Order: sequence, then C-alpha cells, then structure tokens
Amino acid sequence: FPTNARRAAMADAGAGLIGDAPGALFLNPGLLGFVNGNQAFITHADWIADTKHDVAGGVFKFGSAPGTFGVAFITHDAGDINGTTIDPNPASAGFTDTGTFTTTNYALSVGWGFQITDRFSVGTMVRYAHQDLGSSTVFTAGSQQTRSNDLSALSVDLGTYFNTGFRNLVIAMSVRN
Repeated sequence: FPTNARRAAMADAGAGLIGDAPGALFLNPGLLGFVNGNQAFITHADWIADTKHDVAGGVFKFGSAPGTFGVAFITHDAGDINGTTIDPNPASAGFTDTGTFTTTNYALSVGWGFQITDRFSVGTMVRYAHQDLGSSTVFTAGSQQTRSNDLSALSVDLGTYFNTGFRNLVIAMSVRN
C-alpha cells in the first residue's frame, strides 16, 4: 500500500526520490540523510472490502547529532472475516460457519541515515512486525487441534543514495526485509 499520494501516483517507485519522510521511512532508509528539517505525516485510507490502512511517522534532526532519525508505524485492518471449519459430514456443504473474526497487523520501525558526502548517503531501519490471524482448527494424524496463527518478527532494511552529478542521474539501492 502506498504511504502518500505522490508515491501512489508513481506505483511506489521512489527509492531515489529525496526530500520526503514517507519515502525515507518505507522505501529507502538511505534517503534519511537528505530529509531537510523535521517532518511528520499521517495517512488513512479506506480500502476495498471494508479494509483500512493507516500509516504515520516522523523524521527528526537532534541538535548536533549526525544524520536524521525516523520512526514509523503502519497498520492494516482487514475488517470482519467469515470463519469456517471443515464439516466431515458427507451430507453437509463441507464446512460449518463459525462466525466472524478480525486480524491484527502492524509494524513499528525506527531508523537512522546520514550523508557521507554532499551527494552520497546511507541509512538503516529496524522494524518489529506482528500479525495475528486468530486461531484455526486443523486435523493432524486424525485428531482435531486448535492452533494459534500469530507471528512476530524483526527485520532490517538498508539503503543508499548517490547523486552522480551527471544531469539527473541517481543511483539508489534499498534492501528491504
């Protein structure tokens, strides 16, 4: 999901576009070194099938500390989902309705980026992500068991930005996990 209107219009192609906090926080942390001043943003999108997507973040310079620091939060509300279980009765429709359930999806990121020269910068982001898809009933070796479907993980993103000085040619790289 795009983090702002500019990125959405460009199909999220922006690993080399300097100047805005959403791109530095979600696409290429190497851009953090070229964000001027402090910036904050919030985006809310009502999406198809009654889903919602929210993004917020900020980029800050702290006094004489080198580089720029950033923090970001993203969440996705998938709405109500119809739950079912397998119904082993051959005369049934093959499933039993179990009502509705909701999911939990979010990520919190912190990062830092700085300019090495006036044309080259590097940055990194550390992200904690969590997803909870509720519980499910599964059949294992002929027995029915209930399992929790949640997972949390840490990831690290790395990025660089280099302005070649030749016309508008920029070389940018983002390794996102």
